[in-house]
Amino acid sequence: MGLRANPYTHVVNESLLGTVLFFDGDCTFCTKSARLGQRLHLKCEFTPLQCVDPASIGIDPTRAQQEVPFRDGHGTILYGHEAIGAALRTGSPFWCTLGHVITLGPMNRLSAQVYRVVSRHRSQLPGDATTRKFET
Repeated sequence: MGLRANPYTHVVNESLLGTVLFFDGDCTFCTKSARLGQRLHLKCEFTPLQCVDPASIGIDPTRAQQEVPFRDGHGTILYGHEAIGAALRTGSPFWCTLGHVITLGPMNRLSAQVYRVVSRHRSQLPGDATTRKFET
């Protein structure tokens, strides 16, 4: 992830202590994906990682440059495809089931590989400059 240098635009507040999927706000594909999560009515917040101090909320900043972090309401941090699965599990029964499927059994390994490929090539995926600003 191409994380910009700080300063943070807001400090940790109560909403960031709940269920949050953090994403790279400088990545158009990531921003579009976060907006899709909102349209799917997933019951988690979507927050650009550049808006927080990752270490202060238990996120490994180095790992977050490679994998999207998800923080649940209990403070557990998941990364990558497991983070995507956890976010999906906050949605409707269909999305919840999909979130379980991609992290269980043989699909877990495949999902991890697909996530790595997408993550590695995300700058080449669809998006345009107008998606740079994420509206919360």
